[in-house]
Amino acid sequence: MRNLIITLSTGKIITIEGFNMTPTYSGLISGKPNEELNDEILKRTSYPSEWGERKVVYKQANIKISETELKPFTYSAWLTSKPVNDKKNQFDGSSIVMVWYGNEPINKSIQEIIKFELESFNWNSHCENFVY
Repeated sequence: MRNLIITLSTGKIITIEGFNMTPTYSGLISGKPNEELNDEILKRTSYPSEWGERKVVYKQANIKISETELKPFTYSAWLTSKPVNDKKNQFDGSSIVMVWYGNEPINKSIQEIIKFELESFNWNSHCENFVY
């Protein structure tokens, strides 16, 4: 399968290596969201283990739709691009896993969902260079 590509407004080209979306309260059988439940969800939120160990950024801004309720979906994206600040040409690329809470993606493609989150994200400050 061919990976999806995003081009940011800065011109930076990002490859989507992996994408995951799950309902935030998927295990809630009865009751309503509350602070205690939200704290537990925030503690255990992660990305798919098959992606291996990666540098991860958990976006914590604007995660609630009300005082007691997180946004309805939890997203994670494994992203790669060209190396950052690689003056000695020793790296093959840069990567980051982003995890965030968002609204239901009505009529949005995977690229649109991720691009919306990346537009305010400083790739060069958070990514990690890698060697294959």
